[in-house]
Amino acid sequence: MKALAAAGMSLALAAPIATAAPTTYTLTAPLVAQRGSGENGSVTLTPITAASTRVTISVTGEPSGASQPAHIHVGTCARLDPHPKWGLNDVEEGASVTVVPVGIKTLTADDYVVNMHLSSTAIMHYVACSELSTAKRL
Repeated sequence: MKALAAAGMSLALAAPIATAAPTTYTLTAPLVAQRGSGENGSVTLTPITAASTRVTISVTGEPSGASQPAHIHVGTCARLDPHPKWGLNDVEEGASVTVVPVGIKTLTADDYVVNMHLSSTAIMHYVACSELSTAKRL
Protein backbone atom coordinates (compact mmCIF):
# COMPACT_ATOMS: atom_id res chain seq x y z
CA MET A 1 0.00 0.00 0.00
CA LYS A 2 2.83 2.35 0.88
CA ALA A 3 4.49 1.47 -2.44
CA LEU A 4 1.31 2.44 -4.33
CA ALA A 5 1.01 5.69 -2.41
CA ALA A 6 4.66 6.51 -3.08
CA ALA A 7 4.24 5.67 -6.76
CA GLY A 8 1.17 7.89 -6.97
CA MET A 9 3.02 10.75 -5.28
CA SER A 10 5.93 10.34 -7.73
CA LEU A 11 3.54 10.51 -10.66
CA ALA A 12 1.86 13.58 -9.20
CA LEU A 13 5.22 15.30 -8.82
CA ALA A 14 6.20 14.38 -12.38
CA ALA A 15 2.99 15.70 -13.91
CA PRO A 16 3.42 19.00 -15.75
CA ILE A 17 2.01 22.03 -14.04
CA ALA A 18 -0.79 23.56 -16.08
CA THR A 19 -0.25 27.18 -17.00
CA ALA A 20 -2.92 29.53 -18.18
CA ALA A 21 -2.80 30.38 -21.87
CA PRO A 22 -2.48 34.10 -22.60
CA THR A 23 -5.84 35.74 -22.94
CA THR A 24 -6.46 37.41 -26.28
CA TYR A 25 -8.77 40.38 -26.27
CA THR A 26 -9.35 43.56 -28.21
CA LEU A 27 -10.30 47.07 -27.21
CA THR A 28 -12.13 49.40 -29.58
CA ALA A 29 -12.44 53.18 -29.58
CA PRO A 30 -14.54 55.31 -31.93
CA LEU A 31 -12.77 57.18 -34.72
CA VAL A 32 -14.61 60.48 -35.13
CA ALA A 33 -14.66 62.74 -38.20
CA GLN A 34 -13.03 66.15 -37.93
CA ARG A 35 -13.39 69.29 -40.07
CA GLY A 36 -16.50 67.92 -41.77
CA SER A 37 -14.58 65.08 -43.44
CA GLY A 38 -17.37 62.52 -43.00
CA GLU A 39 -14.71 59.92 -42.15
CA ASN A 40 -15.82 57.84 -39.16
CA GLY A 41 -14.94 54.40 -37.92
CA SER A 42 -13.03 52.67 -35.17
CA VAL A 43 -9.58 51.92 -33.85
CA THR A 44 -9.06 48.42 -32.50
CA LEU A 45 -6.17 47.59 -30.19
CA THR A 46 -4.95 44.02 -29.76
CA PRO A 47 -2.09 43.16 -27.40
CA ILE A 48 0.68 41.15 -29.06
CA THR A 49 3.10 41.14 -26.10
CA ALA A 50 3.38 43.28 -22.99
CA ALA A 51 5.40 45.72 -25.08
CA SER A 52 3.64 45.64 -28.47
CA THR A 53 0.13 46.26 -29.75
CA ARG A 54 -1.60 45.77 -33.10
CA VAL A 55 -3.49 48.93 -34.09
CA THR A 56 -6.25 48.40 -36.66
CA ILE A 57 -8.04 51.36 -38.19
CA SER A 58 -11.37 50.86 -39.98
CA VAL A 59 -13.00 53.89 -41.57
CA THR A 60 -15.89 54.71 -43.86
CA GLY A 61 -16.19 57.85 -45.92
CA GLU A 62 -12.55 57.87 -47.04
CA PRO A 63 -12.20 59.44 -50.50
CA SER A 64 -11.76 56.92 -53.31
CA GLY A 65 -8.09 56.18 -54.02
CA ALA A 66 -6.90 58.10 -50.95
CA SER A 67 -3.77 57.22 -48.99
CA GLN A 68 -4.08 58.95 -45.64
CA PRO A 69 -1.27 59.07 -43.08
CA ALA A 70 -2.12 58.06 -39.52
CA HIS A 71 -0.14 58.40 -36.32
CA ILE A 72 -0.37 57.99 -32.58
CA HIS A 73 0.11 61.33 -30.84
CA VAL A 74 0.30 62.34 -27.19
CA GLY A 75 -2.71 64.39 -26.11
CA THR A 76 -6.42 64.52 -26.81
CA CYS A 77 -8.33 65.09 -30.03
CA ALA A 78 -8.92 68.69 -28.94
CA ARG A 79 -5.26 69.28 -28.08
CA LEU A 80 -2.49 67.02 -29.30
CA ASP A 81 1.25 67.24 -29.69
CA PRO A 82 1.72 67.71 -33.45
CA HIS A 83 4.85 65.54 -33.39
CA PRO A 84 3.80 61.86 -33.74
CA LYS A 85 4.88 59.40 -31.08
CA TRP A 86 4.48 56.37 -33.39
CA GLY A 87 3.74 56.21 -37.10
CA LEU A 88 1.03 53.93 -38.44
CA ASN A 89 0.59 52.50 -41.92
CA ASP A 90 -1.40 54.80 -44.20
CA VAL A 91 -5.15 54.26 -44.31
CA GLU A 92 -6.05 52.96 -47.75
CA GLU A 93 -9.40 51.60 -48.88
CA GLY A 94 -10.71 52.25 -45.38
CA ALA A 95 -8.15 50.21 -43.44
CA SER A 96 -4.73 50.21 -41.82
CA VAL A 97 -2.96 47.65 -39.61
CA THR A 98 0.29 48.35 -37.76
CA VAL A 99 2.13 46.79 -34.81
CA VAL A 100 3.59 49.47 -32.53
CA PRO A 101 6.29 48.96 -29.88
CA VAL A 102 4.19 49.92 -26.87
CA GLY A 103 1.88 47.94 -24.61
CA ILE A 104 -1.88 48.26 -24.75
CA LYS A 105 -2.00 49.29 -21.07
CA THR A 106 0.15 52.34 -21.78
CA LEU A 107 -1.88 53.31 -24.85
CA THR A 108 -5.16 53.24 -22.94
CA ALA A 109 -4.00 54.57 -19.56
CA ASP A 110 -2.31 57.73 -20.82
CA ASP A 111 -3.52 60.47 -23.17
CA TYR A 112 -2.84 59.05 -26.62
CA VAL A 113 -4.83 59.54 -29.82
CA VAL A 114 -4.86 58.03 -33.28
CA ASN A 115 -5.02 60.86 -35.74
CA MET A 116 -5.70 60.61 -39.50
CA HIS A 117 -4.48 63.25 -41.91
CA LEU A 118 -5.93 64.29 -45.28
CA SER A 119 -2.76 63.36 -47.19
CA SER A 120 1.02 63.39 -46.92
CA THR A 121 1.04 66.85 -48.52
CA ALA A 122 -1.74 68.16 -46.23
CA ILE A 123 -0.42 66.64 -43.01
CA MET A 124 -1.75 69.45 -40.78
CA HIS A 125 -5.29 68.88 -42.09
CA TYR A 126 -6.78 66.37 -39.63
CA VAL A 127 -9.75 64.31 -40.87
CA ALA A 128 -10.45 61.90 -37.98
CA CYS A 129 -9.34 61.27 -34.42
CA SER A 130 -9.72 58.59 -31.75
CA GLU A 131 -8.92 58.96 -28.05
CA LEU A 132 -7.45 55.62 -27.01
CA SER A 133 -8.35 56.11 -23.34
CA THR A 134 -11.99 55.57 -24.40
CA ALA A 135 -11.27 52.09 -25.79
CA LYS A 136 -13.58 49.38 -24.46
CA ARG A 137 -13.87 45.62 -24.84
CA LEU A 138 -16.49 44.59 -27.35
